[in-house]
Amino acid sequence: MNEGQTRVEQRYVLEQLLGRGGMGHVYLAHDEVLRRHVALKVIAPEWVDDRKFRDAFAREARALAALRHDHVVRIYDAVARPECTYLTMERVPGRLLSTLMEQHLAHGATLPPFRALTILQQIAGGLAAVHAAGIVHRDVKPENVIIEEGSGRPVLIDFGIASKYRVEEEPAGTPAYLAPEVIFGGPADPTADVYSLGCMAFELLTGRLPFEHENLPELYQAHLGHERPLVSSRRPELGSFDLVVQRAMARRAADRYTSALEFAAALGDAMERWSRGETLPEPARESSDALRILVIDDDDDFRKLAARAAQLALYQQKVLVSTARTGVEALAIARRTPPDVVILDYDMPGLDGIDTLSRLRAIPKGGDARVIVVSATVTDAVRWRFGILGVEDFFGKTEGFAGLVGRILEVMNRYGWARAETR
Repeated sequence: MNEGQTRVEQRYVLEQLLGRGGMGHVYLAHDEVLRRHVALKVIAPEWVDDRKFRDAFAREARALAALRHDHVVRIYDAVARPECTYLTMERVPGRLLSTLMEQHLAHGATLPPFRALTILQQIAGGLAAVHAAGIVHRDVKPENVIIEEGSGRPVLIDFGIASKYRVEEEPAGTPAYLAPEVIFGGPADPTADVYSLGCMAFELLTGRLPFEHENLPELYQAHLGHERPLVSSRRPELGSFDLVVQRAMARRAADRYTSALEFAAALGDAMERWSRGETLPEPARESSDALRILVIDDDDDFRKLAARAAQLALYQQKVLVSTARTGVEALAIARRTPPDVVILDYDMPGLDGIDTLSRLRAIPKGGDARVIVVSATVTDAVRWRFGILGVEDFFGKTEGFAGLVGRILEVMNRYGWARAETR
């Protein structure tokens, strides 16, 4: 691709620069053949000046293209030629996890712990699938995770494929998350990704990196020799995760978890200890071909109003509307009958809207639900907190019954759930 061109090989029309990295640029592009939007990573010319790199790039891209996992970006195509080397990937609409974390910090907050832990477990599952395909990600960090709009699904992106075939002055990856053996110039293996995920776990749970040094040699020295900080040193109430995160960040690769799945399992055990007494039994699920809507609001009048609005908006369909006064009650319903749409009050006693949805996203099929958050007034303070959960639809209670009917129908139309046929 020549400088200034807007097309790649006459097939992809470049529309927007999405990001820059050490290996090249990522664009939002339109595939003129299949008529869909994709993410196109164009590899910088200096990376493709030798045949060994190009062969490795094509080989690793093929392995990734065969991979299917909900929490790993799909690879559609790869071309490796001296004049043009690129990777075509699934376009995941949403926001970077790093952006959402910065937004929380700007408001003096950290991610809801349950949500942070769910993201970590899901990304660990994706990493395990990547490792099983014989690939090491090499740059696991919040900036390489997208939270999908609508579903809240975390997706791992931007693999440093074939980077091990280039000799660089600095180790490949992001310094704040680099495993000690990689800093030393050694090869990255799956346990190096586990180390990076451990650093990311510390950051998601505490809002701070485990080591914070502006000077690069000092940062490297911290990874190589300093004691690993405890999660509880920043968040005393999260002491259940101290040993788990510390082990993931062990200096010696042999002392870490042997796989991302083992780390995920340890996080799950720690979550159970942390939340003991709050979990609910798993009831048998009800089957139904109806569109399932769950209204969660401690205000009896609005809860009934929202249920009627859903039924009116979808009067031409078979609809099952359930209501709950509390987050705990809602989670019991969701385990039994996973909802397609959730109408959720922001401010509730006990589990508030954030905590309720964080837990709902973690149950089977909970990530499939589309969510409308309702509040007395929809302010930036309401919107930014729900970004980490992929929520983009909000409704102010003062907009009235007709407004709520319209908002529900708008969401249904957007996801293709509104049907014209009568019951």
